[in-house]
Amino acid sequence: MTYHFVAKAETESHQKVVLKIGFDKNLIESEKKSLMFFNGEGAVGLIDFNDEYNAILIEQAIPGYALKSIYPDQFEVAICAYSETIHKLHNKKLPVLHSFPYISDWLKAIDEANKDKLPRNLMEKAIKLKNKLLNTISNEKLLHGDLHHDNILQQGNEWVVIDPKGVVGDIEFEAAAFDFITISELANQDAKEIMYSRIEQVARKSNLKYQRLIDWTYVRLILMSVWMIEDNGEPTRPIKMAELLYDQ
Repeated sequence: MTYHFVAKAETESHQKVVLKIGFDKNLIESEKKSLMFFNGEGAVGLIDFNDEYNAILIEQAIPGYALKSIYPDQFEVAICAYSETIHKLHNKKLPVLHSFPYISDWLKAIDEANKDKLPRNLMEKAIKLKNKLLNTISNEKLLHGDLHHDNILQQGNEWVVIDPKGVVGDIEFEAAAFDFITISELANQDAKEIMYSRIEQVARKSNLKYQRLIDWTYVRLILMSVWMIEDNGEPTRPIKMAELLYDQ
């Protein structure tokens, strides 16, 4: 397998579930441990797992609409749902002893990236900001790690996350994964104002530090660009977004 196998199913007791079998043992193991840690608070519940087959059985979110389905048309509703999800996920204290990776492990990719394939001024700023942010983390939490709108689903009257990566860092890094602007909006003349306005609203609603959220958003965009290049992708969109944030 070169991708995860995911299928909806129903148990003998008629519970709606999802079976996920992974090609990458580490990814599935991290997802399993994260779901166990969150224990249904802001995340789908873990029902069972099989380490031999890299398989997990999780609750199926019903009706299961993604937050993306109402964004940006119902922007205020989406912002509130996102903020509530963040608070639920990060309500638990991280134990002193744990085996989760740190965001610093992910961010090594920026230092190791081929600097000739990305604008040098953007890379230099990303490295400087990354180091400053990592050195000033004061409240570490277990993060979802990839908290974009497709990973937040409606379950009844609430919203829950799926597919957690399980990485330790601060909450502004988590919220920096928010889809602050759509592809079509990037072409707007006021694209920069749209991004800054939405970052401010997410920071305010989620009780986060505004400038720190801006900085982490920038760093995550460069990290995304590096990963896309590693996968032979085209990082035009994250680079354009990073350029909008660069000239503050």
